[in-house]
Amino acid sequence: MTKTFARAFKLALAIILLCATPLTIACAQGSDLRAVHMTLANRAAGESNVLIPTLAGHPDAAIQQRINDEIAAALHIPEALLALERATQWAGDRGDSAGIHMEGTVYIAGNVLSVAISTQGELYDGSFGQTYTAFNYNLDTGEAIALADLFVDPQQAMHALEAETEAAFAREGMNAYLEYAQVLPLPSANYSLNANGVVLYYPREQYRLLNGRCGTFYFLYHQLEPYMKAGDPLCDLLLAQRPALENPAAQALADAAAGRLPGIDAQLGQPAQGYIDRYKLVAEPDYTLDGPLFLFAAPLMQGVGLGGLMYPEDGEGWGPITSIRAAQVDLYGLRPGTSTLEDAARMLGEPQRRTELSPQDAPDMLLPPGESYWYRAGKNELEVHAGSEGVVSHILLHAGGEGLNP
Repeated sequence: MTKTFARAFKLALAIILLCATPLTIACAQGSDLRAVHMTLANRAAGESNVLIPTLAGHPDAAIQQRINDEIAAALHIPEALLALERATQWAGDRGDSAGIHMEGTVYIAGNVLSVAISTQGELYDGSFGQTYTAFNYNLDTGEAIALADLFVDPQQAMHALEAETEAAFAREGMNAYLEYAQVLPLPSANYSLNANGVVLYYPREQYRLLNGRCGTFYFLYHQLEPYMKAGDPLCDLLLAQRPALENPAAQALADAAAGRLPGIDAQLGQPAQGYIDRYKLVAEPDYTLDGPLFLFAAPLMQGVGLGGLMYPEDGEGWGPITSIRAAQVDLYGLRPGTSTLEDAARMLGEPQRRTELSPQDAPDMLLPPGESYWYRAGKNELEVHAGSEGVVSHILLHAGGEGLNP
């Protein structure tokens, strides 16, 4: 859904601005590729904008030009700029259907470039909606990286990932937020890489959320590692992005004390509205006995919920974030879906307390019935919750920590 323009622009005053400080991501590794970077130049008019990804600094000008040409063609940049111009002319006349809005992420590690662009509003074919377009390149050769390139047996890997996708949908009740819910086959041709895993982007006619955004599915590297090519330079590079820690328990508790969980862009105490604006809700907030629970459409927030105050003190907005819950996170080896409470005790030590969640009370907390281990983390509480079988379902972080006081 596009934003409603506040007022119409007069055509004589319509301008297209080139952002003076475009987002630039530089290559951090590789002797020949250190100068490689990508800029997302932002052309804006009113509330609409178009991103133009541009690779620069590559030692081979031909490779650089080919990548730039392929990205521009796939994003239909000329058509997008025309849509931007029309948005200025039609502002206020066509309500939510007017305009175009693009957002993007860039990841560069060694010789790997990964770009994902979201386009919402007027699309290149004249229709209106939202789509993702992703690109992955080997910067040494300029060739595209296929998802299958990561796996020893691509067919076996995709079967396993499809099974995990179906299980996650059932486990998290994700169908409640979908307009179109055909999650198989996985869209393996449209994906992006980041420091923590792989995001798959669905076509809008296959899997779409109630808010109009295309569906995505996010796999962390520990979920992919059993199927990846051991010793392959590309796979080794991606897996090496994960931190190697001598004391993962100390790091986990330090992160929790700072109000964070690894790989999740959220922090306790920050305004909830900021995350809502940035990541877009999949639907109206759910509610637990503790307060509202915000679930997001952004791919990197899959399986993550942020909790807020039931009654914010200022009476306006949603107040600060009071909890983070994750059904998909790698807490330095402690992982929902595979780890057990015994694993939590081995890693973090004996919990300060244990609580039971009955089948009667579980729906009010939006968690499965089971048991939780609780750990002190500064002023905060780290909760490891497992279902009745003992397998961890969620890792939660709560602000305050009063419940752990002796």
